[in-house]
Amino acid sequence: MHRSRSLPNPRLLLTAVCAAVLGLSSVGCGSSDSGMTNTTCNMAQAEAIFSAKACPTCHDSNGTYAGFKMAPAGWETHLVDVSPTGGQSLEKCTPSDGPYLVKGSNPASGLFIRKLSGMGNLCAGGVQMPQSGVPLTASELACVTSWATTLTTAP
Repeated sequence: MHRSRSLPNPRLLLTAVCAAVLGLSSVGCGSSDSGMTNTTCNMAQAEAIFSAKACPTCHDSNGTYAGFKMAPAGWETHLVDVSPTGGQSLEKCTPSDGPYLVKGSNPASGLFIRKLSGMGNLCAGGVQMPQSGVPLTASELACVTSWATTLTTAP
């Protein structure tokens, strides 16, 4: 005689899967809460996100795209209170668009964060980054913002 097996409660199964996905989405960016207010990330974690999104491929040490360089080492020292120069090849942003990161902002704010989040002034004709591929997830953006805040609040 053939016995039929019933599947577990579908709602319970869906809840378990969602919980697992949410738990995995924060791996690599320190601890976080649902509001993303306690996420802590360092330079290595932020750079891993940038590398996964291929940001340094376009924004190489020559500033090939938009005059913005994410290489060589130390590029992050040119973000706080530094504005785009304008006039570079493919560059849409100008000094009037403000600095990449605003000194003293907590959480970090500025053109760099706006371009990654797709929110606010993205420059005249500018687009969310990365331009090719998938935008940063909420947890990736929280991680990058956390790292950027260490730059904007440094003495």
